[in-house]
Amino acid sequence: VVHADIPRIVQVGFQMMGWPGISHFLLSRPGFRWLMRSVGVNNAAVVTSELVDAYRMPWVNDAAGRRSFRKLILVPIKDLVEPAANLKNINMPTLILWAENDRVCPVHEAHRLNKYLAHAQLVTIANAGHFLQEDQPERVTQHMVDFLVSA
Repeated sequence: VVHADIPRIVQVGFQMMGWPGISHFLLSRPGFRWLMRSVGVNNAAVVTSELVDAYRMPWVNDAAGRRSFRKLILVPIKDLVEPAANLKNINMPTLILWAENDRVCPVHEAHRLNKYLAHAQLVTIANAGHFLQEDQPERVTQHMVDFLVSA
């Protein structure tokens, strides 16, 4: 099953190679670099070899990591969020930082989360993709510091 959250080129790759083949490609250094640049960040210039390896290595270090990655890319984003009934039980201040241009986890998911967390503060970060801390590190850090100081 291929869902709408996955970029078209990945869907085509799946049709040609199946999930083991496409996940093998995505976990290769060139594949992961492509993934980060195409859907992970707003500014492709921030994607260095060191950054690619920092995010990629936990998935490729062992067979369990590779299996987990393969399973993760099959899960619709809405199913990665805790059920609403559980979220309503969280009664502490919560900061939700979300990229406005997130092509992996669309911003409407942030609004859905915010609706169920009674003490949440949602901040969307402009000009950032899924790896918002890489696209806008100063802004992300400042929002975190402001939140912690006010808590």
